[in-house]
Amino acid sequence: MFLNSQLHSKHSLIHGNTSKFKLLTALSPSPLTDSSSNLQVDDEAEVETGSEKFDWYSQWYALMPLCDLDKRAPHAKKVMGIDVVIWWDRNEGEWKVFDDACPHRLAPLSEGRIDQWG
Repeated sequence: MFLNSQLHSKHSLIHGNTSKFKLLTALSPSPLTDSSSNLQVDDEAEVETGSEKFDWYSQWYALMPLCDLDKRAPHAKKVMGIDVVIWWDRNEGEWKVFDDACPHRLAPLSEGRIDQWG
């Protein structure tokens, strides 16, 4: 079983033309043969262009297996270049995931401790 998290942070507000995607191809060292020249390109396989863009920050991502998490300590992880902290909230009985930065001093929350309030 994996712990999934949807990242809700300042990064989830990114929309529009803030990122550019490139389509890369690989070349084969062997020459093309007649059998490969009969390949047809499916219209659905084309790269999406226009107004529809995939929002990477509004998706769910597996962070790590639950068996690797210790409920007594916070855990630091990096997901898509974003530092997050994972910890067990005893009051709500569930895992929590936030940006790994204190909102006041930007200190890493993963280096802190979990008190009786979760």
